[in-house]
Amino acid sequence: MEVQDIHLLMVDYFAGRAGKQDTERLMSWVSLSAENGQEFARMKAIWEASADPMEAHEVAKALTKTKYKIAVLEEEVLSSDGYSLKPLFKWARNIAAILVLGFSSYLIYHQLTKEVYITKTTGDHIDSLLLADGSKIYLAANTRFSYPTKMKEKIRQVSLLNGEAFFKIAKDASRPFTVVLNNSKVTVLGTSFNIRNTPRSVDLSVNSGKVAFEAISGNDKAILTAGMGLNYNISSNNIIRFSSVNHNNAYWLNKELVFVNASLEQVFESLENCYGINIKVKDTIKTRHKFNAEFKNTSIEEVLEVLKATYPIRFKLKEKEIIVNHK
Repeated sequence: MEVQDIHLLMVDYFAGRAGKQDTERLMSWVSLSAENGQEFARMKAIWEASADPMEAHEVAKALTKTKYKIAVLEEEVLSSDGYSLKPLFKWARNIAAILVLGFSSYLIYHQLTKEVYITKTTGDHIDSLLLADGSKIYLAANTRFSYPTKMKEKIRQVSLLNGEAFFKIAKDASRPFTVVLNNSKVTVLGTSFNIRNTPRSVDLSVNSGKVAFEAISGNDKAILTAGMGLNYNISSNNIIRFSSVNHNNAYWLNKELVFVNASLEQVFESLENCYGINIKVKDTIKTRHKFNAEFKNTSIEEVLEVLKATYPIRFKLKEKEIIVNHK
């Protein structure tokens, strides 16, 4: 059998394409000498190692190394006349050339198909994005968000670098959607939820569907469904769960306040978060009455008027602070 055909048989054999006759020919060649057997074993090890995925920088490194080895081997096996090469080296060189071609093809493919990420930063305004998979992302003011342009990977991954965002995720059961945060991440299939990400903590509330929150530090996954929320303190690695029904965490987006059987304490807490004010209750206000109301594009003064008509309380407004007294 001609030496120049050996490398083709090996490639077909390792790839599982060699027929019975070709396999017998190859095995016959391997058994001819110990040197042939050793070379076959080396090429098999290289083939099996190349089955593992390689990063682009690894491919480039392997390509450079292989080219260097070809040059060194070629120099070492030159005969005394300076022109002819040993037959076995011709075969080895052909195998190396195939590997170089494979490395080059992989590198080109990787460069053409890898995800390209864009980082969007909002100023003092609200903005929105329609991702390639159909998911809609609403970004609050002063928010930084990173996302891929095409979403070709098996996992749809974005990053909320800082700030706040509301997510409406397109359903795709075969490709989970992951939001990477500070030392944590949120994974969903198709749902809507709100995230506030700061250097100190993460606040998550779910409007619909189901999400999984996971701290990179090793906490167990927290599974949340509609109406549930959590606060993750990064420094203490502590997770506190809560009902998000009366928190109105998406107020920044829709300017809607919805209270369902809310206590007065819950109402005040929500107003502080939504309007950026500080509420101080000076007197003890005893009431079992639960607050049920909906507001849309309503000023804080109008909300307070409704509260005054519902509870025996009065308010004193002073810039960003509201003093509450018993009437």
